[in-house]
Amino acid sequence: MIGWGSCAILIPMSHSLKEKRQVLQRLITLMRKQFNVSIAETEGQDTWQRSRLEIALVGTSETLVRDAFQSIHRFLESNLEITVLSLETQVL
Repeated sequence: MIGWGSCAILIPMSHSLKEKRQVLQRLITLMRKQFNVSIAETEGQDTWQRSRLEIALVGTSETLVRDAFQSIHRFLESNLEITVLSLETQVL
């Protein structure tokens, strides 16, 4: 099974692109290590506080992939540096 997620986030404490990139780099590194996902910023590269992340993962069952996305959502919601605006997921 392949899982895909699209996550719109707000980084309210960011006042420059440099600050935003630092926050995103920490977040992306942690998610890659903790959840073994592929992740990239696909929108908002030139804005200070908004971004969209695309997340992909592969699992042996639909349940495993859905559980992984629930864990990712909890992880993102618990991060104090960002606010999750939306998270859409799909399992193929």
